[in-house]
Amino acid sequence: MKKLLQLFVCFFFAFYIKAEQPQKVFVGTYLHNVESIDMATNSYYMNFYIWFKWKGKIDPTENFKFLNTIDEWGITVLPVYDSVITLSDGYKYQRFHVEGRFFHKFWLGTFPLDWQKVIFEIADSKNDKQKLIYIPDTTNSTVNKDLEIPGWDIIKTYNETKTLTFNTDFGEGQEKNYSKYRFGIKIHRPVKFFLNKILPPVFVTILCCILIFSLHVSYVDARVSTAIGALLTEVFLQLSFTGNLPNVGIMLLLDHIFNFSYFIILMILVVIIYTTHLFDKQEELEEKGNEEQALVLARKIRFIDMFSMIFLSIFFIIGVYLIAFFIRGYVFNIPK
Repeated sequence: MKKLLQLFVCFFFAFYIKAEQPQKVFVGTYLHNVESIDMATNSYYMNFYIWFKWKGKIDPTENFKFLNTIDEWGITVLPVYDSVITLSDGYKYQRFHVEGRFFHKFWLGTFPLDWQKVIFEIADSKNDKQKLIYIPDTTNSTVNKDLEIPGWDIIKTYNETKTLTFNTDFGEGQEKNYSKYRFGIKIHRPVKFFLNKILPPVFVTILCCILIFSLHVSYVDARVSTAIGALLTEVFLQLSFTGNLPNVGIMLLLDHIFNFSYFIILMILVVIIYTTHLFDKQEELEEKGNEEQALVLARKIRFIDMFSMIFLSIFFIIGVYLIAFFIRGYVFNIPK
């Protein structure tokens, strides 16, 4: 009889005593402004409102912490209400106005056709997922409709929760997972920035270099000096376009374009050397009185010059297009 009673008590607790569930906290954001995006320091300035709605004993406004601040002392977090209020539906509520600099490591593999994340992240510094979980308020969270970021287009909004895991137990004997809330936007540089600002000086420099084939082969000094000048100009342009970027230790899309332009200039120099060698032979034939053979070489030199001018121009345009758009869209995976 005693065993039956114990068995009954076990079943009772198993089926009728509800296990303690983590407290749900609804979190929402209204992003008001983003400015001062600094690629060198991977930082940006954000101005937004964040609110919490919950039912339960734990007050989530007491221990929430921003995870990606530059200077924690420089973040302004002002509560809208002097104390937590209770809404008509029974939920407790508090809203904060937040301003400050945040960071997210920018991914520059496809610069200047790159896309970046401008986000902030919070987590409760005391209560793990066993006690508290964040749920994004997808209905009311939004971005200021008048928000504009010069030089960037907004293509996506983030409003989600994830799990924050530390690879340590902090000496407590058991690892803990925390609920993490993230809100922000995904932005990218418009293609017109590349077409109107980056590409024209590169293209004009290479075009001027290719046009040296319209000069007679006897102007070898002008041909070579123009090619070397174009090479130095390309180096200067590359340094000026990437000078304000952090040293990320990888090849940027822009680096691939400039490397391709260096290859074009190298090909031009190779053609110049070859045609100059043919021109020297032509002069030798003329001195020996072989006018017919000299005329054949002259025609060959002119054909090489015209073919090189047309072929390298088309090759450069197609090559830049493939590098800029094929590599951006297929070789590099767009980060989610």
